[in-house]
Amino acid sequence: QAYVFIAMGITNLVLSLFFSRWWGAVGASLSILIAYTVRTVAMSIIYHKVLNLNIIEFSKETFLKLSPYLIVTLLIGILCEQFNPILNPYLRFTLNGLIIVCAFLTMMFFRGFNEYEKNLFFGMITKFFRKIKHS
Repeated sequence: QAYVFIAMGITNLVLSLFFSRWWGAVGASLSILIAYTVRTVAMSIIYHKVLNLNIIEFSKETFLKLSPYLIVTLLIGILCEQFNPILNPYLRFTLNGLIIVCAFLTMMFFRGFNEYEKNLFFGMITKFFRKIKHS
């Protein structure tokens, strides 16, 4: 399992160096997508062989349900990169990243999260603000 995560990190790093030069934030996002796909496939093989899990059924229940949100998020990222007028590359990257993350979280919260996941999310936010308040 550790080798899979090392391979994922190296894949992400190498692809991110190339893709970011060509496509900015979208390229970095694409490298993350590819690296996580490599990790998911490799871990699925391990889980199937070692734990005898039905990976096909698991994939249907998780990844196929997430696909529409990932595709919409990718399209939003492409639009951000094409139409963002900010010239400073760091500011542009940060703004595009914030837009992409907010869009994905919003879609996931309203369409992808079940009640348990929504409660976890609100619990995390509540805990964060309590720590800030008591600091």
